[in-house]
Amino acid sequence: MTPRLQKLFDAIKDLGPVERLGELTLEVRAADYKGICESLKSTHGFEQMIDLCGVDYAAYGDRPREGNRFAVVLHLLSIKNN
Repeated sequence: MTPRLQKLFDAIKDLGPVERLGELTLEVRAADYKGICESLKSTHGFEQMIDLCGVDYAAYGDRPREGNRFAVVLHLLSIKNN
């Protein structure tokens, strides 16, 4: 993990981030979505959403997924923090 990514990981560790493929991933309940996005924007400098898509995990990977079948995926960008 790069030093910048490690710094962000440490700053949001209470949200339960996971490092995957050189990126940080947060899995968030729908009820918490708005508040967490607001926090990521105001506290951590994520000022732009660059991607929004839906995922159907029904045939994802080599084994059945535990948890929800559908998910919404966002990619956020912080220009200030690169």
